[in-house]
Amino acid sequence: MAGFKIEKGEKKKNGSCLVVPSGGLDSDAALKMEDQLMGLLREKSINLTVDLRELSFISAEGMGMLLGIVSSFRSEGGSVVLINVPGNIDAKIKMMGADKYFE
Repeated sequence: MAGFKIEKGEKKKNGSCLVVPSGGLDSDAALKMEDQLMGLLREKSINLTVDLRELSFISAEGMGMLLGIVSSFRSEGGSVVLINVPGNIDAKIKMMGADKYFE
């Protein structure tokens, strides 16, 4: 998890929030990120934009966490949108067939 961090933007009144993870999203970092994102959901930030421009890699565990987050947010009537996805991460998302889960 060395070097992983997540910045959260200001929560908007409409329930949206921007998060920007940076570093590598391995299994340890995925647990940390999941905890923070679920905290946003508990605070009624149900529309999440995840800016991946600072993410260097994502493990299978990190991908699983993101898919679980999508399910959790959708079950509350929300959404998860990925933006600025680096090429190597986009390729992994597509290779795993996970691209259909993200807006």
